[in-house]
Amino acid sequence: DFRNFFKPQDALVYNINTSIEDTLKLVNSIYEKEKIVIYTEYEENLLTLGYPNEINQVIINILNNARDIILEKNSDVKTVLIKTYKESDNLLSITITDCAGGVPEDIIDKVFDPYITTKSEDKGTGIGLDMSKTIVEKVDGSISVENIITKIEDKEYLGASFKITLPLSKEKAKEEIKED
Repeated sequence: DFRNFFKPQDALVYNINTSIEDTLKLVNSIYEKEKIVIYTEYEENLLTLGYPNEINQVIINILNNARDIILEKNSDVKTVLIKTYKESDNLLSITITDCAGGVPEDIIDKVFDPYITTKSEDKGTGIGLDMSKTIVEKVDGSISVENIITKIEDKEYLGASFKITLPLSKEKAKEEIKED
């Protein structure tokens, strides 16, 4: 699985939920070791045209950033929420949300710029989110971040919520065609 994960590939129609699940299979043990729980909530049949391995790298980058901040701040809630849904007739969205205090307001508008990082020099280069933005825009998508409140067991927690929006595909996914 890992060997195929980073192989370059042609654009294809794929199910975003399957892609996220493939990513989670690769990285889940790292999060389990740190006692970070990843919850998922998927809307069914969300297909997009693009490069699943590249979108998976974006998801890994955002998950790694969430893990790092959760551990750095020793957050009360070691939880990451991933949700997919149909944004409109033409768009699907993925949100990845943590409960680790959010992105500092003075840099939230700059986090996708190159060399901007909230991490110390020995831990971050500031190119991960810039690369993620490039990958998402390559397939006519967008990526943004906002600080939001998440309610868990009647308590409210501030956290960063990254939103990736991609074009919906009306075509049938290649993985589904193979099964026919």
